[in-house]
Amino acid sequence: VAELQSCWNKFLQKADGRQSAGELIYDAILEAAPRIIIDDFSSPRTVWSSRFLDGLAALITELSDPELLRSRAETMGFSHLSLDVTFSKCELFRDVIVSVIEQELGVAQFPPHCDARKCLNIILNYIAGALLYTNSIFATRVKAIQKSWRQANKKVDEAELIDEE
Repeated sequence: VAELQSCWNKFLQKADGRQSAGELIYDAILEAAPRIIIDDFSSPRTVWSSRFLDGLAALITELSDPELLRSRAETMGFSHLSLDVTFSKCELFRDVIVSVIEQELGVAQFPPHCDARKCLNIILNYIAGALLYTNSIFATRVKAIQKSWRQANKKVDEAELIDEE
């Protein structure tokens, strides 16, 4: 955990700060799979990269506290219910994040079999699992509620039109 946190801090320094680090990851995802950015994310680049990096930084900071990490994973799962979360997208995000950190730090500081890299892969897989689990269990329920809400509001709008006539 300490090795990953150290590598993370070095990555942020090499990238010239959090915003720049987030934009590096955003650009790498955009290059690897432009449809994900276009289809799933409506926020501007700077907003998305800032949010993404804040979430990733919080995960890495909270690694030594399992309860906090679990809570963060649950929160992330629920906040991504509106997205089409798939195993292949999670895999792509993980691989891109690891690749960007490797490119910034160099293979010497972030070698393929180092503990920091293994730890990062484990935490990103854990979060992917939380996103996939939450999506599979709750997404259909949320969509049913949203559909019901739209239908109810449509009936209210129709009733208001009738009352106005």
